[in-house]
Parts: sequence; structure tokens; C-alpha cells
Amino acid sequence: MKTIQKTDEIFHYLSVEEARSAKDYNDFAYFRWDGANWLAFYFYADNYDNAAFQLLEDTKNKYCDRYQPCQNIDSIIYPICFMYRHFVELTLKWLHLKCATIIDEEGRNDYLNRANHNLNRCWHELKPILEKKLLKVDCNCDIEAIEHYVNEWHQFDEESFKMRYPCSKNKESVSVEGLKLDVVTLKEKMTSFRDSINYVDGCIDNIMCDSGPHNEKSKFWKS
Repeated sequence: MKTIQKTDEIFHYLSVEEARSAKDYNDFAYFRWDGANWLAFYFYADNYDNAAFQLLEDTKNKYCDRYQPCQNIDSIIYPICFMYRHFVELTLKWLHLKCATIIDEEGRNDYLNRANHNLNRCWHELKPILEKKLLKVDCNCDIEAIEHYVNEWHQFDEESFKMRYPCSKNKESVSVEGLKLDVVTLKEKMTSFRDSINYVDGCIDNIMCDSGPHNEKSKFWKS
């Protein structure tokens, strides 16, 4: 066993020269370059969704038999659910910051303080904004279905606490009688949720990005 030292450097950041000479670009991660605007929220959401999906894929695809036990899904279900739940929260905030008429840092901070980690609050602020935008575009996505997904996650973990700690902020147990979660359905439905969100975003985005002069685009996004 290699022992730890008080001089160890846990977070070593590569110089430009070190990064260029790396044998494998997956030996380092390039992150925290994206600021704090709506695009940054999108990248964070994308990271959490990718991580949850990959954990489920790795567990499903790992070969196992009686001589080589495979990874038990029970041992990673808390981070999987947390990452999917956090993906939903970040997604709602990404769309709000992108589509709302928030033009300064103060407005952004006011919204984030109001929304906090409450999914229903995030959705109730976002829904009328999306509905107003979608009236102007050809989009057949069911907004009520998106709301249903958000409500399910809100009921499952209202304040993003249940899958991080075995007790609430008030130190009360969050446990109930044993539950058997169908993780195959979870992955399928969350993939569909992501596809639907991206479709809605594309409907709003593409209609004004692909056609129309700059002044018309400005009117669209400001309304």
C-alpha cells in the first residue's frame, strides 16, 4: 500500500506543455472554462446526465459469472439517482437562463436564489416562458409531459437531499420500506426526457438562428 504524504498534491493542473505532451487526452480533464451563464448550466447538466447513463451502461455490460461477480447496482444507485436528479435541476435552470429576459448578473442571481434546489419552483418559473416561445414555432412536444417528469422527480427528492444523505436537513430518516427500482426503465425514460428537452430547445433556437434578420431575432428572444 502506498501511504499518503502531507506534501501530496491531489489537484495537479497541467501546464499547456504538459497537456500537449500527454499520451492520452483522457489523462486530463479540461473544465471550468465556461463562466456562469446559461451555457455553463447546459454543460454541467450534460456532464451529470452522461455520468448517470454511463454508470448504468457499465454495470449492465460488465461480464460476470459465479467466479467473477459483477458490480451490484445497489452499490451505485444513490449517485445514479442523484446525478439524474441534478441533471433535471440544471436543465431547468439552463433553459430559464437562456430563454428568459435576464440581462445582468443580479437578475441571474435573484432567479437562482428563488429557485434554490426546488424542482417545482424551477419548473413553474420556466413553463410560461417556454409556452410563450413555443407559440411562435412549430413544435409538437408535449409540455405537460415534461411537467409530469419534473413532478415525479420533485416527489422523489424535493430538495436534492434524499440521495446524498440518509437523513433530512432536520436529521429525520429519509428511509422507507425497501424499494426495488427498475433501473432499465429509469435509463430509458431519462434518455427520452433529455431528447424531448433538446427537441424543445432546438425548436426555439433553430427557427430564429436559421432565418430572419438580426433585429427579428432580437425581438423574438426579448419577447
